[in-house]
Amino acid sequence: MLLDESTRNKLTDLQYERPDDGTTFDTDSVKTVINQQKGLDLDTQNINIYSSSDEQLGPSGGFDGHALHLYNPDQNINDVYYIFRGTEVQDLHDIVYNAIGIGSGTNTEQLQAAERFFGNVEGKIQDHLEYEEYNNLTRMGDGHSLGGNLVVSLALLTKNFTDVRGLNDAPVNVQHLIDHDQDFSDYLEIKVGDDINDISEDELSRLALDFYSDEAKNISHTRVRGEALYPQSIPDTLFIGNEVHYIGDPDISHFPDMLAKQDITWRDYVLPNGHSPFHKRTHNKGIDRLHNDLGHLGENMTVDDIVNHVENPSLSTLGLAARLGVIGFSDRHEIVSFLLNPYMLSNFSDAASVWDTLHKHSMETFIDYFDNGPHPIQSFHQVIDPVSGERIKLSADVLLIALNHMRKALETKRDAMQKLHNYWETEVPEITSSHRSTVNSLMDDKEASGRAFVTEEHSIGWMENLQPGLQAKGVQFERSFDPLSEAVDSSLEQAMERYQIEINHLDQLQERFSQHMNTLFEADEDVSRQIQMLGG
Repeated sequence: MLLDESTRNKLTDLQYERPDDGTTFDTDSVKTVINQQKGLDLDTQNINIYSSSDEQLGPSGGFDGHALHLYNPDQNINDVYYIFRGTEVQDLHDIVYNAIGIGSGTNTEQLQAAERFFGNVEGKIQDHLEYEEYNNLTRMGDGHSLGGNLVVSLALLTKNFTDVRGLNDAPVNVQHLIDHDQDFSDYLEIKVGDDINDISEDELSRLALDFYSDEAKNISHTRVRGEALYPQSIPDTLFIGNEVHYIGDPDISHFPDMLAKQDITWRDYVLPNGHSPFHKRTHNKGIDRLHNDLGHLGENMTVDDIVNHVENPSLSTLGLAARLGVIGFSDRHEIVSFLLNPYMLSNFSDAASVWDTLHKHSMETFIDYFDNGPHPIQSFHQVIDPVSGERIKLSADVLLIALNHMRKALETKRDAMQKLHNYWETEVPEITSSHRSTVNSLMDDKEASGRAFVTEEHSIGWMENLQPGLQAKGVQFERSFDPLSEAVDSSLEQAMERYQIEINHLDQLQERFSQHMNTLFEADEDVSRQIQMLGG
């Protein structure tokens, strides 16, 4: 692909347009960022920008994005980058959509707007390209925070992106995929029957990962350690994508999961830890009520409706909830009980202790850590553990080290096998010949001095066996040797057989390991190249 990750990060940051300091997503700014990348020198005529603000998207829920088409047929450049902005803290539309869209899954206004934007841009690009050129168009996606949720969701729905990156991104809500992807909805009905609403959250996640396994190969998530969004427990959400990259200090304190429910076991009744089971039930009930009521709110109102009401000074948000009859927290006592629950107070305390890390979610911090961070980027591959069925993260670096150890162990085994074979084929005959030569030399010496030999003390025994009247004047030895004992050959053969079994086993293990790694990291050219170098 044309643009490297650092350049794409800077283009994503341009989404947060700040006209006061000259930060705008226009042709000149984009050209400046792109041409900072070594080896690139694009002209404005090679850059086409499409903005969501220029499109007639209808109700957008606050969606904001750009598409950047880089085109130069002479240099074989024909790439489009879809870049979506994340949550603007000062934009109430974004905050509301995060709550009722991603949080509850009942509102998809921004996703619908993203789909319409994609369709409009694709149509305009197709109008400017020849048929074959449009078919060869390469699509990439980048999104920060909420924008990451949108661009990943869009890639899963359209199924035609080559590379998509979520940057400190919000997870995908599987309910959105059910509502917008008829093929996925049909797949769920085939797997579990007509009532897909009865699928457990774990089973729904497993089926989504299975259905979108091909698209996941082209999706990655990069996040700053310690940022606040990733730890939050949001129902029916997950990060679809095979690769996860972490930047920042691995020993940093993590932001607490403010939405986590508490497990209640028999130990809470037998071995109380200071909080009664009642506190856990109250906390869990509050979390469930929050999710359910946000969902109900999203089903009954649009983002604009909610924003208009909140911004109306004559009405209070709590009054809105009570009037609509959709928020169970309209009871002030219930709100207080939930917020003052020991577990929620503990979350507030933990959050306050790491409050100064909230900046880690921003694109500015992301870029600083990515380009200048003192800690190396750590990359993991997300796979399903065939034993537990749970998703686990595997480090490419660790797996490459393991593959290298296998390769060295196999080389050592083969070297030892060759040495043992050489010992059997060459050294054993040489040693045998040497010993026989030594014995022959001794026999030559004795035969040359036969009379001296027969008078030697150790010869007296067999001299006594001579027939009476005979006298030994010399000696002549039988020069033939018995064959080498079969025990020598059999011992060496058994040792080589054991070595060969170990070599075959290790060779098969390395081959299977390499095949799995090639499958896991087929989209990562650098890792694939290292696997090949290690004999995979």
